[in-house]
Amino acid sequence: MLLLLVIPLSHGCKKEKDPWVWCMDCTMNDIVGQFEGKGYYVHADNSVELFDQPVYLNISEQGIDGLTVQVGILNRFYMSIGGQYTQTYYLSLGSMSEDFYLTIWKNNDEIKLSGTAKRFYSKIVGDVEYKITTELLDFEVFHVED
Repeated sequence: MLLLLVIPLSHGCKKEKDPWVWCMDCTMNDIVGQFEGKGYYVHADNSVELFDQPVYLNISEQGIDGLTVQVGILNRFYMSIGGQYTQTYYLSLGSMSEDFYLTIWKNNDEIKLSGTAKRFYSKIVGDVEYKITTELLDFEVFHVED
């Protein structure tokens, strides 16, 4: 006896009602505050790879167009980095050993931040400088309501 099971393909392909788009008109007030969400963490030195980790992100204003970002996973990873926000849909901050990238998304009045925080060291081979990543946190967070 042959049993044929037919599964309609349309059920697996749901389209979002309200898609997230880059927040082209976001200001400092839209991104300052506390955010929480989930992230993927990798520590290359001791081969740690963790999925769905609880991530916190705090953004505070520092002077005109300046801000400080604190991002982490409790008891695992922490980064604090500062820089300028140029009122666009992304934020890119860096230092000699850390990089922080953030994309700002909007869905109606809701803000979502997705990004990457990484630690690295530089190695020079000949005339070429390589950045070797030692820790990486890839995350997606939402504003925490007061």
